[in-house]
Amino acid sequence: MSIEKFEHPLIKLLNSDSKIFILCSTSPRRIEILTKMGFNKIIIKPSEFPEDLDKNLYTPQEYVENTAEGKAINVYQSLKKEYEFNGKECDDNNNFTKICLLAADTVIETNGKIFEKPKDIEDQYNSLRQLRDSNAKINCITGVVIITNEIDENNNKEEIIKMNKIKFSVITEIEFNGNCSNELIKNYCNCKEGLKVAGGFKIQGYGSILINKINGDYHNVVGLPFTKTFENLCKINNINF
Repeated sequence: MSIEKFEHPLIKLLNSDSKIFILCSTSPRRIEILTKMGFNKIIIKPSEFPEDLDKNLYTPQEYVENTAEGKAINVYQSLKKEYEFNGKECDDNNNFTKICLLAADTVIETNGKIFEKPKDIEDQYNSLRQLRDSNAKINCITGVVIITNEIDENNNKEEIIKMNKIKFSVITEIEFNGNCSNELIKNYCNCKEGLKVAGGFKIQGYGSILINKINGDYHNVVGLPFTKTFENLCKINNINF
């Protein structure tokens, strides 16, 4: 039996000329997840946000949410200049009114310590050993920010651009395999698969050898929570989930 194409108003909207769907990242994992959702007109515009927030000032959830927000706002401001929006000439033909931005940030956390992308193989090796030996819960936390624009009228009845923003985070609990030897971890690090991902492992690759099980959204560990992202894209675009 063949599988029919999944139809949904959100997919139709973001694949149309009515919206410009922009991902503030070059992450191939996030691109793949959004493509799986059915979106095929994704514009890649990476953020130049420095991602240097002081981790001591935030909870892990606040950290990823604020980092994702920094990425989104950075791209938003860049597009605002690019489209030369001046607040007096906004209409349905102005592309700045059509944007739907999505930015995300993912970390691995245990006992309050945040693990981002490893600096090198040695850093990756040490991080994976700490995660394997942790007696506390290990969480994958992804913060997501979605921004859209709409034309609104202020008190002077002048048409202006109104920004709409949704910020949220999703946690997936990860159970590492405590039987993994140092040699196994070292061999995994040497393959260099996990050097560009939070925590230093790819659950969708050889890194799954290190994991016993997860509790929550699998795609969240890959790089973007599937259900909550789709749900909130619906919400901000006024579409029933």
